[in-house]
Amino acid sequence: MKHIMKQKLPRINPTTLIRSLGRLTAIATFSLGLGTLKNWQNYNNYWNGTIFAVQTVDFNMLSHTLPGKLSYTLLQGNIEELQQTLDSNYGFFGLIVTDCRMAAKDCPSEQILYQSKFSQKWTKEISLATLSNHPYNLLESPPPLQAEWQYSKPRDSKPIPTGRVNSGEIIGRVYYVRGVPPTFIEDYNNWIKEPFKVRGSATLYTLTVALFLLGGLSAWIIIELVLSAKRNEQNLAQQEREQLQREIQQIKLQLEKKNQQTIKLIDERERGLAELESYRQGQEQNKRELENQIASYESELDLKEQQQQETAQTLEDLQLLRQKLQETSQRESQAKQRSQALNQKITDLKRDRDLIQQESRQLEQQLETIPNINELNAALEGSRTELERFKAGSRDWEVYALEETQRLEKENADLYRQLNSDLEENEKLEEDNADLDRELNSAKEYIRYLQNIMYDNNSLISDTQEIVIDSSFSAGARPLRNVSGRDAVRCLERLGFTEDRQNGSHVILKKMIRRTISLPVPIHGGRALKDGTLRTIVRQAEITREDFFDNL
Repeated sequence: MKHIMKQKLPRINPTTLIRSLGRLTAIATFSLGLGTLKNWQNYNNYWNGTIFAVQTVDFNMLSHTLPGKLSYTLLQGNIEELQQTLDSNYGFFGLIVTDCRMAAKDCPSEQILYQSKFSQKWTKEISLATLSNHPYNLLESPPPLQAEWQYSKPRDSKPIPTGRVNSGEIIGRVYYVRGVPPTFIEDYNNWIKEPFKVRGSATLYTLTVALFLLGGLSAWIIIELVLSAKRNEQNLAQQEREQLQREIQQIKLQLEKKNQQTIKLIDERERGLAELESYRQGQEQNKRELENQIASYESELDLKEQQQQETAQTLEDLQLLRQKLQETSQRESQAKQRSQALNQKITDLKRDRDLIQQESRQLEQQLETIPNINELNAALEGSRTELERFKAGSRDWEVYALEETQRLEKENADLYRQLNSDLEENEKLEEDNADLDRELNSAKEYIRYLQNIMYDNNSLISDTQEIVIDSSFSAGARPLRNVSGRDAVRCLERLGFTEDRQNGSHVILKKMIRRTISLPVPIHGGRALKDGTLRTIVRQAEITREDFFDNL
């Protein structure tokens, strides 16, 4: 029970009490200052707002009745009633009667006849030079029955004419002088002397200061409650720190035991690294051999591509030969036409020769019957000469036609042989080209196969390193903790990756090494990524943990 009472009524520290009272004093002073500033606003609203509007309303009402009464009492000579009328405002504002008999605003020769008898400030500050600045009404004989001036609003300081005019003789003026308000300091000192007196602005001052003090007191109570809660939290935090220190001592003992286990794990890690290094050297040797084979195949590919280019050049030459073959075919057709024309001409010559031989036989028969043998012999010799000449020409034409025909046939045969040879060579080149394409495709497939083997070997080495490093995490290796997604993206960009796009909460990075690596990195605000996620990112990026830590 006593323990419970101690918790409910904790012991108050003197230093805490002094500080609390100091804060209360400061808040009270600040509240009074704010209340004073607010009362300055209340002062202006009261005297320059409320009182000003009340006086304006009074002036407006008096302008309808006061000029008539004062004119009447002045004409009757009833000075006592006139003075009593001027003093009936209790000093809130002033009424002054002058002897000005002019309708114009400025009346330099006027004199004050009567005025309100109160010892107010306005009586000390009034003068004939400043009377024209105050509103006034004319006193007339007979007394005026209509108001010539009025105020449109309660806060208007200048009257406006009503448009109505009285027809009497002007015998004087009555001026309405506003009361002069006290200064803020004077008004505030009067309130301080009697703070609970209900009058005018004093009530506003009392309410304002009371509200601000109440607000300051509420603020002080809230602050003290907050500070008390913080002190309680600090006490609880101190108790938790002591508890944590005890737990830390226990953890240190456990860590000493684990350090001994760590030493053993480090030895196992060193052995694993040695085996991994031996395996890596073997894989490096295989990699160099594969690179040599790839270089050899690439040189063979270059040779095949060169041969393919030569094949293309040969195909172009073959196309030219085909064009020549077409030209030769055209020439052969022309030679056939010429040969046909020659054969037709030879046929005509043979027919003419047969006709001549027939005529020659007829001439020989006639010769046997004609007595003039000499003439006949001469004619016969002429015919024979013509026949021989015709035969010689016919033989020349036959020889020429035969030679031309033989030449054309020989040329045509040569062209056909060349064409067949070119066609055979073309078929051979096409077969060679197809063989080259097959070999090229086979070589490319083999290169891709070798590259895949190299990539698999590198992946196997990386995975083996990951397994060894993961097994040594508990042995003192730096863990990938407290790394956010944005930190990982910046690290990978320093290692050559570029941001490609963003899908939802994942940023897609890319990098071209032997192939394009597409790497998604999750972005979840500023939260740290899990160890498994980070290990996956490092493995897919084909980098080491040391590179990742150095660029983090």
